[in-house]
Amino acid sequence: MYAKCPECEAVFPVSKIDLKSADGLLYCEHCESEFPAKGHLYKKPPAPVTPLKTTDADEVDEEELPEVLKAEKGTSWGSLFLWTVIALLLVAVLVGQYFWFMQRDMVLQHPTVRPLLTDACTLIGCRLPETRDPAAFRIENLVVRSHPEQGQALQFDATFINTASFAQPYPVLKLTFENLAGSPTAQRYFKPSEYLDLPNIEQQTVPAGGAVHAQMELVDLDAGESGEKLLQGYQVRFF
Repeated sequence: MYAKCPECEAVFPVSKIDLKSADGLLYCEHCESEFPAKGHLYKKPPAPVTPLKTTDADEVDEEELPEVLKAEKGTSWGSLFLWTVIALLLVAVLVGQYFWFMQRDMVLQHPTVRPLLTDACTLIGCRLPETRDPAAFRIENLVVRSHPEQGQALQFDATFINTASFAQPYPVLKLTFENLAGSPTAQRYFKPSEYLDLPNIEQQTVPAGGAVHAQMELVDLDAGESGEKLLQGYQVRFF
């Protein structure tokens, strides 16, 4: 379909989409004028300078133009809906990739999302990767005292609970002793196999709400050569 500018008589092609998007108005890039499409549309390109009298076969039937536009409009809305759905799916995939690679633990630890992922893995035969939140372990009871049977030794006894909503691996314990000034004097990391005498403890997990009772025997650092007190306190952190 072609249009002829009434001002400069320039001829240029137009499409049904152009007519729809411009609400029946056309813009001439040659003289920068705007004019209505009605009365200036042709099926074949007319002469660009000398106005030609079109026949009924060449001129677009203005009575049929609204129906053409209506059909084009229906097709456009369908395409718009399809591309909208595709765009939303792509956005969902990008958001999912971001949370999986950047916030994987947050996704796997979510109390609503993890059961769904677990059910999906059960159906397809996969296994969710382990996730951990050491800050969710809370000390319930902690005692460090002189060993009742061995001299120059301490007995470490602690109970901690997994307050997370999911099972997670046994944590690593960091035990720090502090002097009278509150500065660390000695510290050490203890693996699960060092504070629990259980087979294959590294492959096991603490269930949600599960309690762990840890016991260890340590060298007593509380007295110096002159017998003065060196240690004031201690603290435990989980990793």
